[in-house]
Amino acid sequence: MNMTTLITAYKTALNNDTALAAWCTTNFSAVQDVRVSIDKRDPATLAAPLIILAPHSELDAADGMTYTIAASCGLQDEGLLATGLAKVTELQGVSHLDTFRNTVKATMKAATLDAGYYFGDISTDYEAVDYFPNFVAVMLFPVHYKARKMRGRYS
Repeated sequence: MNMTTLITAYKTALNNDTALAAWCTTNFSAVQDVRVSIDKRDPATLAAPLIILAPHSELDAADGMTYTIAASCGLQDEGLLATGLAKVTELQGVSHLDTFRNTVKATMKAATLDAGYYFGDISTDYEAVDYFPNFVAVMLFPVHYKARKMRGRYS
């Protein structure tokens, strides 16, 4: 398994996830738009909830490999939530982004990986202010492969 096969497994899982498609359709009247990388000269519009998968880093260590995939989740939402608090205004996009991101994360974690591969700690950075009405979160998925010593050799 390498970076390309990992991204292929994730893009296939995200494309085929019916729960993710149902959530997107219910909340945004469109299914998820899954892309591998992006052309910054002609960036994607947020006509539908967007997922961008891209290689982030690769570490070839003595005891195994770590491939890190960046999964960017973005959506456009100008709605407000009724908070019941007179002095509080809450943008709906914040909670929608969190639900979308968690659904994407669950789908990626459920993707079938080859034996010996396992997930590391997943970190997330949010951008919920600067690009309103666009809300973005970027998750870094480290996938580790631990080399096993067999008869004096690593496999």
